[in-house]
Amino acid sequence: MTKSTHLKLPSEEVEARGRIPVNPFGRLPLEIVERICLYLPGESLKALIQASLSIRLLTQDNFFWKRFMQWDMPWFWELHASQALKKGPEDLNYKRLYLLLDSMTAPRYGMDDLSVIGVANRRRIWGVCEQLAPHYFKSLHQTPVELVQCA
Repeated sequence: MTKSTHLKLPSEEVEARGRIPVNPFGRLPLEIVERICLYLPGESLKALIQASLSIRLLTQDNFFWKRFMQWDMPWFWELHASQALKKGPEDLNYKRLYLLLDSMTAPRYGMDDLSVIGVANRRRIWGVCEQLAPHYFKSLHQTPVELVQCA
């Protein structure tokens, strides 16, 4: 992985002096709120961070973003196999890395960056398969394995 100064810690931190988060998430245990956040799609999580101080404070944790990348980018197995997620530099900012990779691999018309076009295409196909899988399993009268494990 190349050394890049914009991927180094610290990221912007929220100044919470005197502010008390007043929203439904502020009343829930942190473990539950974190689990909810990990299940959200990236775009939804970004919007929730903007709307909720509780969520914004929770997602300041660098380790949260490391786990979120693993959850939100299952199609990016090159990343999961890389040292960035296993034993990356201690000052690596995983939130910035996530936002960069999310932007770079977002499928868009006229994409010509050969270093990520394959990953972007895999991401696009993976997303379509995730939408079709419940209908497919329903037609087979089976429950997807993921739903069985979560129940």
